[in-house]
Amino acid sequence: MASTVIETDCRASAAVRAKLWKNTETAVGGSETTILDKFGVAGFTRFSIQLANTDATDGVVKVYGSIRGAPGSEGGTDWVQIGDDITVDSSAMKAISTTPLRHLCVRAEGETAALTCYVYGEQG
Repeated sequence: MASTVIETDCRASAAVRAKLWKNTETAVGGSETTILDKFGVAGFTRFSIQLANTDATDGVVKVYGSIRGAPGSEGGTDWVQIGDDITVDSSAMKAISTTPLRHLCVRAEGETAALTCYVYGEQG
């Protein structure tokens, strides 16, 4: 089951607005599962994505982006994978960065991996 997106407004500085999106820790299994539902990121210029795994089993994460106004199901034809598959080892953290898009989502698989995803975006 996908995890709900938790959104928090931030400020990088007095002139730069920022936002943090995250999920609650989500367990995944052997098939690809959405761990961070699709969410809009239009207006933000750069993103840092951190992935944490608290389980003893590795997880394989795929970050997807879309420039469609209202993309369909996560990971479907309206989406493109950003970068390569990301293996998040047991009890480890990984990070990637990406450039502007309109929507992001994160999907993963791994026998019982427990993943948390943080996406930080800035405007300006």
